[in-house]
Amino acid sequence: AVMAVFGGGLFLLSVIAGYKKYVGDSISVHRADPRAVKSLIRLGVPLLLAVVAPIVITALPKLILQIYGGDETVGIFSTLSAPTIIVPTIVTGVFVPFIIHFSDISRAGDMKSLRRDYAKTAGLILGFGALCVAAGAIGAEYAFRWLYGEQIVPYVHYFCMLLAGITLYSVGMCGITVLMTKEQGRAAAILSIIAMIVSVPVFLYAIPAYGMDGAVYSLTAVYSQFGLLISLGVVLIPLYKFRTVKTEV
Repeated sequence: AVMAVFGGGLFLLSVIAGYKKYVGDSISVHRADPRAVKSLIRLGVPLLLAVVAPIVITALPKLILQIYGGDETVGIFSTLSAPTIIVPTIVTGVFVPFIIHFSDISRAGDMKSLRRDYAKTAGLILGFGALCVAAGAIGAEYAFRWLYGEQIVPYVHYFCMLLAGITLYSVGMCGITVLMTKEQGRAAAILSIIAMIVSVPVFLYAIPAYGMDGAVYSLTAVYSQFGLLISLGVVLIPLYKFRTVKTEV
């Protein structure tokens, strides 16, 4: 929490400094137009929900496992799941430059190209995930043994399953961004919330009943349905009709 506050403060200071340098004026607060505020809320709230819901999905297994499995079990689960975050980190970082491309396709109304390029993107992500799973199958046991000792070795086979699940999660996160470029933030929020709501009974059943097995396999299943739901939204929901302003010369 301290690091988050510190990092957020530094980011805010850098924004203010950049604003003064490049805009040439100090930041000031003016009375806001209520209509503009409402429009910003309508745009921002779905985006917030679309981002928060996947975070909740990721956090729930640890919370439930803490209750039913204890500190040792949740510690092992956290140790195995923490390195998998490298997959969405790399995927989202590489995907960022292509956001403009998807935005241009959306504004052009070319749904066929959007579906084709999203399918290519999803295929590349799945291919990268498959490579990570293969690398994990070969080297995960040696790496975890070296880092944490023999006590974690009986659980290392879960690592590849978690990698497979978070790969599909990464597809869904990129899909949310594509939905935003299509001006379909509300759809992204609804689909993310549906995935989150579905995850709750799945976790509440699987984890108390099957412990670590339940946590790993239910999280993988929920990640899969999240990625599938968002992807269906991308390819099936029609493009938003952008308004064009005609000017007379």
